[in-house]
Amino acid sequence: MSISGNNRLLQISGAMFIAFIIIGLPLPVLPLYVHHNLGYGTVMVGLAVGAHFLTTVCFRGTAGKISDLYGGKRSAITGILICALSGVPYLVMQLPVFSPAGKFGCILVARVLLGLGHSLLGTGNLSWGFGLVGSAHAGRVMSWTGIANFGAVALGAPLGLMFWEEWGILSLGLATCAFPLLGLAINCWAPNAAALQGQRMPLRTVFRRIWKPGVCLALHGMGYAVISAFISLYFASNGWGNAGLALTCFGVSFVLVRLVCGELPDKVRDNKLTLVCLCGETLGLLTVCLASSPLPAFVGVALTGLSCSLLFPSIGVQVLRAVPSHVRGTAVGGFTAFQDISFGLSGPLTGTLVPSFGYPSVYLAAAISAALAFAMAARFPVAEACALQE
Repeated sequence: MSISGNNRLLQISGAMFIAFIIIGLPLPVLPLYVHHNLGYGTVMVGLAVGAHFLTTVCFRGTAGKISDLYGGKRSAITGILICALSGVPYLVMQLPVFSPAGKFGCILVARVLLGLGHSLLGTGNLSWGFGLVGSAHAGRVMSWTGIANFGAVALGAPLGLMFWEEWGILSLGLATCAFPLLGLAINCWAPNAAALQGQRMPLRTVFRRIWKPGVCLALHGMGYAVISAFISLYFASNGWGNAGLALTCFGVSFVLVRLVCGELPDKVRDNKLTLVCLCGETLGLLTVCLASSPLPAFVGVALTGLSCSLLFPSIGVQVLRAVPSHVRGTAVGGFTAFQDISFGLSGPLTGTLVPSFGYPSVYLAAAISAALAFAMAARFPVAEACALQE
C-alpha cells in the first residue's frame, strides 16, 4: 500500500478514534448509575448497554446502501454528527422534572442515537477505507478501523469513570457532544472515494454468502458484550477497584495485536487464524469466570481482547472476497450486523443469569458461546462458507 494510502487511512481512522471515545465513556458508568443511582436490576442494566448495539444492527443495511450508492464519506460524516447529538439526552436528564424512569428513558434515547451514529460512521469508514486503498488491503482497513474502535473504548472507559466520579453524569453528556465534533474537524477534509458502479445484488443473495461466517461472528461477540456490560459490577461485587482498567486491558491488547499482526488476515486464506483466536477467547473468558482476585481477571480480559482482535478481519476478508466490489458496503454492513445482534442481546440475556448464579456465570456463558463458534468454524471453514455462487 502506498504512503498516500497509508496517510489517508490513518486520517479517517484517527478521526473515528476520537469520535468513538464516546462509546467507551459510558460503559463503566451506566451499569453503576442505572443499578445504584436509579435502582434498576441487572436486566435493565443489560438493556441500557445493549440498546446501543440493537440500534446499530437495525441500520447497518442502510449504512451499507448509503456507502455503496454515495461513497463511504457521506455515511461517515452523517454518523459522526449523530454521535455528537447522542450527548444531548444526558444533558436534558439533569432537569429536575425527570423521575428515575424518565432518566432511564433519556439514557435509552442517548443509546439509540449512539447506535445510529455508530452504524453510519463504522460502516461508512470501512467502505471509505476500501475505496481509498483498494480491496487488496481490506484486512488492513478492518484492522485499523478496529484499532480506532476498541482503542477508543480503552481510552474512553477510564475517562468516563473519572468524569463521572469527579463531575457527575453531566460531564458525560458534555464529553459525548464534544469528542465527535473534534473527529469531524479531521474527517471533513479527507478525500472521498467514489462509489463503484455495477448491478445491485439482491439482499437475500448477499445474505446467503455471509450468514455462516456471520453466525460465527455473533457467537464470539458475546465475550466483548459481557465484559463491557458487567465487568464494573463484577468488580464491585467482589470489592475490587479499577474496573475501568479491565476495559483498558481489553482495548490495549486488542490494539497491540492489530498493530503487530494487522496484515495476517490478508495473507491467511483458510480458517486456521479464526480457530486459534476462538481458542484464546474461550480460555480468556474462563479465566475471568474463575478469577479470585483482580489480577487473573485483568489477565483473562486481556487474553480475550488479544484473541478477539483478528477475528473480525480474518472472517471479514473472506466475506468481501465472496461479493462484487460495488456491493462491499452492503456486505460488510450485513456481516457486521451479526456482531451487533450479539452485542445487543448478550447483555439482557446473560443478565438473567446473575440473580441465580452470580456474575461469573455470564463469563462462563460467553466462554461456551466462543467454544460453539469454534465448533462451527471448524465444521464450516470460513473460506468455503463464503464461496457460494449466485
